[in-house]
Amino acid sequence: MNRTIIDGIECVLLYHGTSVVNHIDVMDSPTMKQCINGLGFYLTDDVQSARRYGSKVIAFAMRKEVYEQIKFVVRSIDLSFTDGIRRYGDCKQAGMEWVITTQGGCNTLAVECEDTYLVHLNTGEQS
Repeated sequence: MNRTIIDGIECVLLYHGTSVVNHIDVMDSPTMKQCINGLGFYLTDDVQSARRYGSKVIAFAMRKEVYEQIKFVVRSIDLSFTDGIRRYGDCKQAGMEWVITTQGGCNTLAVECEDTYLVHLNTGEQS
């Protein structure tokens, strides 16, 4: 899992891919949506994996305590994922996703992140 330091605080760093139309709303107020893998708000630890889901990638940097409070479901991004079938090492090659399964968790993400920013995909820099 990616980590970064913000104002001397070690943070967990996860990414969310979205469309140009939605990226400001997602940054301000992440919301659970119904998708092929179920209801939730989906993040990944890999910028390129997030990019597959939209042309805008948002980084969410949160303290470890906030990460633990949200209680993510962590699983393979693979659309054919079946719990308990694949080993973690196999899933990591396909990419992993962190899923928030409650709106309360999304609200915590929105309010408690140390930083939320748009990633410039050609440079990896933040804005």
